[in-house]
Order: sequence, then structure tokens, then C-alpha cells
Amino acid sequence: VEVRVNKVIALDRASERIKILKKRVALLGGDKGVVEPRHQDFLKFESGDKDLKNLKAILLDPSCSGSGIVNSPDRVDNEDSKERLRSLSSFQLLALVHAMSFPQVDYIAYSTCSINVEEDEAVVSKALKEGNEKLEGGEMWRLVAPESLKGWKRRGMEVEGLTKEQAACLCRSDPFDGDE
Repeated sequence: VEVRVNKVIALDRASERIKILKKRVALLGGDKGVVEPRHQDFLKFESGDKDLKNLKAILLDPSCSGSGIVNSPDRVDNEDSKERLRSLSSFQLLALVHAMSFPQVDYIAYSTCSINVEEDEAVVSKALKEGNEKLEGGEMWRLVAPESLKGWKRRGMEVEGLTKEQAACLCRSDPFDGDE
């Protein structure tokens, strides 16, 4: 009988963040082979890597504006933030479409700490269009509401390319409007 051990491969291209991640993983006991932090750029992570043959899911938590974090030191609320938001959402779209390019992956969870539609629903909408256009036949990517959050009341917003039903599959949180 083959015993399957699930493993989390956690990637970050910033050396300081990977050091913090390794400390937190060790503190929580995940350093026993369950979590493998790697100093690596996700965009250079290839689906053909031999240790990824059993990869089934990706949790994508890309850099974001942090607009949903109260008292975030990285938060920017000025004119420069519009250009930064464009830059961040472009990167997020690139990362999400890259995640969709792994043929062995069945599930992708996309998460930001942003309350900006540009980083959330708009990225998901564009990624569905671009990611599905790149598929050569086979099953298309689709949105599925997380069963564990079926009671969550705040859902995604309808944007161009995202139907009401698709938006309802997305969960939102807003610490400035009653969600703690």
C-alpha cells in the first residue's frame, strides 16, 4: 500500500521574506518535511519539474497593495498608488495565468490582502479569459465557491467578463466595513 504524503512547496523570490517564512514554518512545526520553503520565483517555476508530477493545487498569494490590511506599512493611498495598482494587477494576472498553465493542477486558490476590484475580480476575470484561451482542448478553468465558506455573506463583484454566478463564487472581506 502506497502512503501518500502531501507537501506544501512555498515559493518566494525575496530572500528576506523566505527567511521569515522558514522561521514561521519551524515555529509551527511545519519543518518536518510538510512545508518546503524555497527561495525561488514562481514565474520561473515550471510544470515539468520532476518533483511536481503530483502537484494538484496552487495557493497563489501574490504581492498586492495591502489595501485591506488595517495599519499596513506598505499601504499607499495617494496619486502614486494608481500606477502601483496597475503594476501590481499586471503582475497578479501574469502569476495567475502562469498557475493555470500547470496541466496537472486541479485547483487554484487566489488570495490577496486587497479590497481593490482591480486586484481581485478584474484579475480573476482576465485570467479566466487568457488562461482558457491558452488551453488546447480539454477542460476549461471555472470558478467554484469554496464549500468551507458557503456561509460567507460578502461575495465578489460583477465586473466585465465575470457573470453574477461567477462573482458569487468569490469571497471578499473588508476590515473597513465590518469584516474582522
